[in-house]
Amino acid sequence: MMTTTVRLAAAATALLVAVGCGRKEAAAPRGGAPERAAEALIERAIEKDQGGKADVDITAGGIKVKTGEGEMELNAGEGVKLPADFPSDVTVYSGAKVRSVIKVPDGTGVVLESGDAVAKVAAAYREKMKAGGWAEESALDAEGQTALVFTKAERQCHVMVVKTDDGRSEITMMVSGEKADDEAAAADAGEEP
Repeated sequence: MMTTTVRLAAAATALLVAVGCGRKEAAAPRGGAPERAAEALIERAIEKDQGGKADVDITAGGIKVKTGEGEMELNAGEGVKLPADFPSDVTVYSGAKVRSVIKVPDGTGVVLESGDAVAKVAAAYREKMKAGGWAEESALDAEGQTALVFTKAERQCHVMVVKTDDGRSEITMMVSGEKADDEAAAADAGEEP
């Protein structure tokens, strides 16, 4: 299952960063022994879990996984940017710094960080997502965190805003379903999105 693949890849990336294998290309040329060993270990774990072939490629700041179920790519660290195909109708909190991006077959996940309070960030998401045509389907506010679910046509956007230990806000978003561009194309063709 792709969820297992995502969990394994995310854990592997965190482990590599923690032990220093995810350092800059200049300091650690691609294809070193630690990277190859980690790739092989992750491939075996995924293949055992899924019963199919897996191809894992670890790069500075990221990991790519290909299986029979599709491809997954995770990038984390300094210099990570939103993907060019990130839906333009999904709010990205103003001034927030991108910490990581994960792309899976049916969506994109993003982790952002902001110096603003959780309540301010959550209020901005409620306002801007609704203004962009998204419907707020559910919300949960509890002790320094807010979880929001928005829908638009066949898409969903889950937003979780959590207060970090240093008082900042971590914003985790997962957008899944059809892309905004697919909806626009359908509308142009006179079809229902």
